Amino acid sequence: MFGNLQRSIFLTVVIWLVVVSPTMAQDPDLRFTHLTSANGLSSDRSGVMLQDHHGFMWFGTSSGLNRYDGYSFMVYRHLSQNPNSLSSNNVQAIYEDGEGNLWIGTDNGGLNKFNPTTEKFTIYRHDETNPNSLLQDRVLTIYVDKEGIFWLGTLKGMNRFDPKTETFTAYKTTPDNPHSLIDKEVRMITSDTQGNIWAVTRKDGLNKLDPRTGKVTWYKNDPNDPNSLSDNNLWSVYAAKDNKMWIGTIDHSLELFDPSTNIFTHDPAKFGKLLISRISPVKDSDKLWLCTGDGLILLDPQSYQFTRYKNDPADPNSLSDSNINNVYYDNVGTLWVGTANKGVDRYNAESVKFTHFRVNPATPNNSLSSNIISGFYEDVEDNLWVATDGYGLNKIIRATGVITSYRSNPDNADDPTFLVDKVVLFIQPDKEGYLWLGGYTGGLRKFDPRTGKVVENYKKDPDNPDKKSPEFSASNYLPAMYIDPDGLFWIATGDNGMQRFDPKTKTFTHYPMNKEEGLEIIYQSGNHLLTLINDILDLSKIEARKMELYEAPLHLLQFLEGVAGIVRMRAQQKDLRFVFESHGDLPKGVIADEKRLRQILINLLGNAIKFTKEGKITLRVTGLSISIQQDKPKCQIRFEVIDTGVGMTPEQLTKIFDPFEQVGDMQKRAEGTGLGLAISRQLVQLMRGELWVKSEYGQGSTFGFDLPLEIVEVDEASSSMQTLRTDISGYQGEKRTILVADDRLANRLVLINLLEPLGFIVETAEDGHKLVERAKEIKPDLILTDLIMPVMTGFEAVDALRQIDEFKDLPVIAISASVFEMNQEKSRLAGCDAFLPKPIELTKLLPWLEKLLQLQWVYSSETVGVPTTQTSSGEVVPPPGEVVEKLYELAKLGLLRDVNRELMDLEEQGGQYSVFVQQARDFVKAYEDEALANFLKKFI
Repeated sequence: MFGNLQRSIFLTVVIWLVVVSPTMAQDPDLRFTHLTSANGLSSDRSGVMLQDHHGFMWFGTSSGLNRYDGYSFMVYRHLSQNPNSLSSNNVQAIYEDGEGNLWIGTDNGGLNKFNPTTEKFTIYRHDETNPNSLLQDRVLTIYVDKEGIFWLGTLKGMNRFDPKTETFTAYKTTPDNPHSLIDKEVRMITSDTQGNIWAVTRKDGLNKLDPRTGKVTWYKNDPNDPNSLSDNNLWSVYAAKDNKMWIGTIDHSLELFDPSTNIFTHDPAKFGKLLISRISPVKDSDKLWLCTGDGLILLDPQSYQFTRYKNDPADPNSLSDSNINNVYYDNVGTLWVGTANKGVDRYNAESVKFTHFRVNPATPNNSLSSNIISGFYEDVEDNLWVATDGYGLNKIIRATGVITSYRSNPDNADDPTFLVDKVVLFIQPDKEGYLWLGGYTGGLRKFDPRTGKVVENYKKDPDNPDKKSPEFSASNYLPAMYIDPDGLFWIATGDNGMQRFDPKTKTFTHYPMNKEEGLEIIYQSGNHLLTLINDILDLSKIEARKMELYEAPLHLLQFLEGVAGIVRMRAQQKDLRFVFESHGDLPKGVIADEKRLRQILINLLGNAIKFTKEGKITLRVTGLSISIQQDKPKCQIRFEVIDTGVGMTPEQLTKIFDPFEQVGDMQKRAEGTGLGLAISRQLVQLMRGELWVKSEYGQGSTFGFDLPLEIVEVDEASSSMQTLRTDISGYQGEKRTILVADDRLANRLVLINLLEPLGFIVETAEDGHKLVERAKEIKPDLILTDLIMPVMTGFEAVDALRQIDEFKDLPVIAISASVFEMNQEKSRLAGCDAFLPKPIELTKLLPWLEKLLQLQWVYSSETVGVPTTQTSSGEVVPPPGEVVEKLYELAKLGLLRDVNRELMDLEEQGGQYSVFVQQARDFVKAYEDEALANFLKKFI
């Protein structure tokens, strides 16, 4: 649900026709738009507001938490049967943390943490048996200081809450302690520039807490001191930039306190007796907003001049209510006003107007053709041209709001004067008034906005698509274009480098990228991103105490030699010497988690290579001692990684194990994620060890750890290799139809290009509703569906299909960029047979197709699996051992381009290695680096 609303707020076109004036606070005639329960707000009593990092507005009311996307409200309330719902409907405070979670203070429901992804609430309540729990379940205010510490005001005092450790510290009234809080009911909290916490109380004045000492200083009314606080009944406080405190009282209106002199100035603006519920700064100004029971007051603190805004029954654009609870500025400067009885008001300057353009099924001939917007252009006649991803081009006449859509010819889909490719990725105007359009399959199109027709179209050579000639575009997939001062078009292609187009001569100049280099860049970039994601997931699992070790018998020496083999080639590429040393009495077999132990060692050795310019890298493993523990023999083994690199300073050593901390020059930092050492240290701790480091700046570093590993007997025989197939070209039997549903054309094209070459008939749908209708029409053999789509989600579409008898057993594979276990579980409950993460990997998709469709694959060659040492072409003659070993190291590192170069060198040496070269090259072409390594290992 959250995903759909989030999608709608980003995919809706909101055109701001006039910019908000920064002097709006000086305009005495403010105009407001009203949002009330009639518009879907859960209650007209709205007290707190917040805009989250997605752009949603959140309103806390006396009847639930409301999320507003600009058009409608989503309400979260307490559900007695759901322990993960909001704990109380009366919302007193809202705060968003850096991870996107919302923290909600409630009346008698404690503190709530809301995860917008899972839409679940975690509740923190008062526990009578725990003195370190929340003081009381009525949380009146939430203030977060610069250190990320929460300060919570309750009816029984104040809590300091650390969200990282989830621990509460209580500050409450102690009659015999003059340094405790002066009163139990804390209404509002702020801090000053010195880090002191200021809390206003309901009956006994102002408190200043020094968090460093825990001592509280009291400020109360003293009848004999005219410079003291005039009223002990306080409601609000605001710390100004000059460190002075503005305080709202219940009976004597406004107080100004100067902490440097301890002098209070009473009601400097002479309001009379007003309850000031909130004091907030005006955006980009030194002025203040005062929320009162008798209107909204704009105060100039320099002159003490003020303007009051109230409800005027005769003016529909005035405030809806004079009883004001709160004000809030969103990230574009719009002022939101929460009222006590009439909902929420949004400020509109008289010159400001919002017009919303989006798909409207009720008026298809005068609405946008799509909510997925890829570009804009405003012409000289003040018309706005809107490019969409999949539904053509739109023109909005700003003066009238009339919308015209330009798509393919409904009577002739191949008419070249229309937009045959409805995807428009960019709009570029030229000096003659033509619009140049690019998309996924339509090439470069010259569009005449006067006639609404395409007058020129430049695409690939239809007779020779791979040919690059001046008359034709190198690609039909054109995502971006730039027109330089000389009028030349520089065009980015999605699959064939860059090209330049001269509109005068109508010719192209091509700048193709080397395909091998392009593939390697893509591979390296994807691999780095995957590493970062896996590192973050690993760290999250460890910190959530959900990481488990999978320990099994391990041949220690073979394992270490394998690690050394992986690292040796990396070192050689930097002209570094790599040394593997084993000392002491090392057992042959131990119980360990092979994957995690390798992860630790590869990370430490990789860092050593990265930060060493010359010298050597040493992996030293030492058997320290053998003992019997719980009737089992155990060996204490020390692992050390020693380098002659740059070393570290004492300051760097203090931060080296912190997440995302990296040392060294910026180029080296860019090569990693900053998580490896943090993860390695915690993995070592899971294995009952401790990772340590010794380093001297300019001399090098040593990382090491000791592990107590149980000794076991291991089988010396090497395990048999698995049969692998890398040359699937099709399948036996009748053609199968696969229905692909995804709202993104690019994603549909990926699956089409993967499946059609294998002989599948691929049909597509753009949303869940069309998926259901298309399935009824073509009755596919299998469905591949995205989960988050407009109109109807994948979850809803699969659930609808499962209600139809003929589709109850239809194989369905869910595909999604979201890999949260929650979505995988929801897809299973909806009726999906499998789940695959995006981007789709053919090696993961094909086994599921084989299983669900009971397929028998057809292969392009007779060779099956890992090539044997004997083929029909003759006996495999391997090259010399050092060459095979080099190829093996390159394959283990995934450097297939380097492997291919070595194979070319072997071919030049004569035909005796031809069978070996051909079989190795089959693996290279299929990008099967692990299978290649297994093949090469047989000859070492």
